[in-house]
This record gives sequence, C-alpha cells and structure tokens, in this order.
Amino acid sequence: MSFVGTIGSERLWPREGFVAVVSAEAQQGVFLDVGLVERLPEASVLRAPGSTQWMAGEVVRDALAELVGMASDVEERLAVTEARELVEYAIAMGTGVAVVPPISNR
Repeated sequence: MSFVGTIGSERLWPREGFVAVVSAEAQQGVFLDVGLVERLPEASVLRAPGSTQWMAGEVVRDALAELVGMASDVEERLAVTEARELVEYAIAMGTGVAVVPPISNR
C-alpha cells in the first residue's frame, strides 16, 4: 500500500507503518509500506531509524532502484516508481529529498 501526500496546513508524516520519501521542491511525499522497505539491507538509507534525514537525491534513487526489484506485486512496484519519479524531479531541480521513518521506528 502506498499513497502520495501533498504538504499543506497539516503535516502528513511521519505515519505509522510507512516510510515517507519527501521532496522539498515538489512539496510532496510518497509513502512506502514499511514491510516492503524492510526487505532492503539494514544499512539502506530507506531503513535509517530515528528522525527525518535530508540527503542527496542520488542516494535515495539508488536505494529505490534496489527496492523496485524486491516488490512482490503491482501496487508495491507502483509505489516505488512514484517515489523514484519524485526523487528524479528533486534531482533535476537541484534540491534535497527527505526520508522519514515510520512513527514506530522513532
């Protein structure tokens, strides 16, 4: 399960059970189910515990490229594809991307 959220008057992340990939430029976030993200090695930037981490889009893009191959169904692949598109936009605009761990990992 995934969904896209737009920054507005209400903060949409962190969200229980989801890792958010957020673009400052697009002011959007894509939520990836934590079960999908946990298929990545523990050292992956998408699995970082703690608080929001802003980083270069290229780092997040590489992690998402690895994750798309681990998706087990169309919905998971679509979620990763949406996150990759958001990251590509941030890279093109020269802005950062944040990875927000789920509430349960904070």
